[in-house]
Amino acid sequence: MPARPRLASALGLAVGGALAADLALALTGRARIRRVTKPLIMPLVAARLLANSGSRRPGLRDHTVAALLLSCAGDAAILGESDRALAGGAAWFGLAQLFYVRGFRRAGSRPSAAVTLPIVLAAAGGIGGYWPRAGALRPVLVCYPPLLAAMAVSASGLGDALPAPAARRIVAGARVFLASDTIVGAQRFLDLTPRQRDALEVPAMVTYVAAQWLIADGVGRATRG
Repeated sequence: MPARPRLASALGLAVGGALAADLALALTGRARIRRVTKPLIMPLVAARLLANSGSRRPGLRDHTVAALLLSCAGDAAILGESDRALAGGAAWFGLAQLFYVRGFRRAGSRPSAAVTLPIVLAAAGGIGGYWPRAGALRPVLVCYPPLLAAMAVSASGLGDALPAPAARRIVAGARVFLASDTIVGAQRFLDLTPRQRDALEVPAMVTYVAAQWLIADGVGRATRG
C-alpha cells in the first residue's frame, strides 16, 4: 500500500479511537479529560482529508479543512455548561458553516428550490420549537440555525458539480449534521433531567463525527477524481 493511503488509514483508525475514548469519558462523567479528547477528533479528520485528497478543487479542500479546524474550536468551547460557553461554541461552528458554504459554492453548488425549502422550513421549525426555553440564548437560535441550513442547502446543490460518489457523501454528511445539531438543541433547550441530557451525548457525538467524516471523505474523493 502506498504511503499516503497507509497514512489515511492510520488517521481513520485514530479518529475512531479518539471518538471511542471521548464517548467512554462522556459515559463516565469525566468532563475535564474530554477537553483533550473531544477537540482532538476534528484535527484528525482534517489530517485524514489532507492525506486522502488530490490536486483537484483545492479551494473545496482548503475550505473544508478550515471548517474542520474551526469546528475543533467549537468542540472545545461547547464543553462548558454556561450560556456563554454555548454562545462561543455556536460562533465557532457558525464560522465553520460559512467556510463550508464558500467551499461548496466554489465547487459549483447549484441548489434547487425543491431541496432548499424543506431545509429552510426545518430550520425555522427548530428555532420555533426551542425558542420558548432559550432565554438568553435566543440570539444563538437566530444566528446559528440559518448558517447550518445554508451549509445543508449548499451541499445539496453539488450533485451536478462533483463526481456522484463524492457528492452523495457530502450531502449525507450535511443531513446527518442537521440531525446532530437537533440532538444538541434538545440537550440545551428542552426541559430534560440531567440523566436524559447525558444520555443524548452519545448519539449527539456519533452523528456529529459521522457528519464531519462523511463531508471530509466526500471532499477527499472530489479532489481526486
